[in-house]
Amino acid sequence: MHFGLGRLGVWIGAAVHPAFSCHAALGQAGSHHPKYINPRGPKIPTPAPVSFYVDYAAQDRVIAEDLTSSLKKYWHPQADSIQSAQAVFVLISRFKSDTEADSEKQTLFPILIQTNNDISKNLSRIQ
Repeated sequence: MHFGLGRLGVWIGAAVHPAFSCHAALGQAGSHHPKYINPRGPKIPTPAPVSFYVDYAAQDRVIAEDLTSSLKKYWHPQADSIQSAQAVFVLISRFKSDTEADSEKQTLFPILIQTNNDISKNLSRIQ
């Protein structure tokens, strides 16, 4: 009898992860589903919104607006200035290679959207 790769995948899953249930994967009665395993295991009982600022060049405005709308969707407030933000997302492109954000006082997230060989030492250290 030929079971195909589908059932073979179920058996491989059972061999790789002991919590994987072959019966659950095959949809048999009395089975249980494996729980989601978070490898980092963050224990944040009440996550708080973080003020952010997106530092970008005018040419990268579309990407910056998309990132801003995604962060606002999850209730993170947009800071009025780069100095007042807790987190600064720096969009690195051929038009922008440095930031005015203070890496000692703020959390910097450099995001490389285009190759740039002249990235500042401050951002290169984080990359």
